[in-house]
Amino acid sequence: EYAKILKHFPTVDFAFAYGSGAVQQGGYNYDDPTAELPMIDVIFAVHDPILWHVDNIQRNPTHYTCSFDVHWLVKKVQGEGAVGPALWFNVDVGMDALGFPGRRMKYGVVSVRHLLQDLQYWQSLYIAGRLHKPLHIIKPHDDIMSATKLNRVFAVKTALLLLPPTFSELQLYTTIAGLSYMGDQRMTFGAENLNKVDNLVVSKVPAFRQLYESSLQHVSDTVSLQTWQDKDNSTQYSQDLAYATNLSDDFLPLHLRHVMHDQFGAARSSLSATSTPVSAIMTQLSHVPSPARRREMIQKSISRIVSRASGRQTLVNLACVGLGKGASYLLAKVIKRIK
Repeated sequence: EYAKILKHFPTVDFAFAYGSGAVQQGGYNYDDPTAELPMIDVIFAVHDPILWHVDNIQRNPTHYTCSFDVHWLVKKVQGEGAVGPALWFNVDVGMDALGFPGRRMKYGVVSVRHLLQDLQYWQSLYIAGRLHKPLHIIKPHDDIMSATKLNRVFAVKTALLLLPPTFSELQLYTTIAGLSYMGDQRMTFGAENLNKVDNLVVSKVPAFRQLYESSLQHVSDTVSLQTWQDKDNSTQYSQDLAYATNLSDDFLPLHLRHVMHDQFGAARSSLSATSTPVSAIMTQLSHVPSPARRREMIQKSISRIVSRASGRQTLVNLACVGLGKGASYLLAKVIKRIK
């Protein structure tokens, strides 16, 4: 049903809807006709964001509320040399004319190049993290769909290194869903629900199961993953953590390995002639004697990626939507969390 949104915007290469407005989650009363439904969140990936915005400003000028010159700011956020998530968001857009009476939406625009980098390397884990959860693909794109599969395999591998030898299906999906919230500054400053991960997972276990079936099959031989049903007919897993003592260089995403080396790696001068920093850090991680220490190294490295990206994107969002509207939006999220 979300496909009808696209005709109101310039052509996009890839699009998906996510979040509590698109996928039902715990904490909301979707059946109450008097209740205000959550905002629908959408991401558009386009080949050239600069040209896309030029067209979209003509079509939907009221969507842009920033206090700066829009064309100048677009080039700063998404032009050559853009860093971080490189996302432009327009928020609190009415959807009456888009075929969703009474609903509001927030949509983000990102280049295909930046999206692929995030999916393949976890450059910011900003959009890649959203694609770890159940969502609605509005318009597929072959390269992005392929990178999304790799992104989910990385999520499973990373989660398994953070989990104990025996764990439940719910623990697995909660760990995966929580990766992109480690270090998220919205959590720190109260702009996000602290129960968000539980709300995402508990009511959507079948959707997570379907989403990760092929990824789990992909890694099951490497990690000797076993599964069984307990007396309550709940799925349980066990893994032989011996695999963690011999991790391949590409077991984890490239940028995560770089960040982990920056924080915990040996000095470059101590590396062998055939080693690179990212290969050496995987060797070092494999030789960590304590699973708790291994988890700490991974968690701190992910938190560093997420913290930098979420902090930068929060500032960009305020600039994109204007200080007044941005402050109102953040305040509304804080109030919703308090409620």
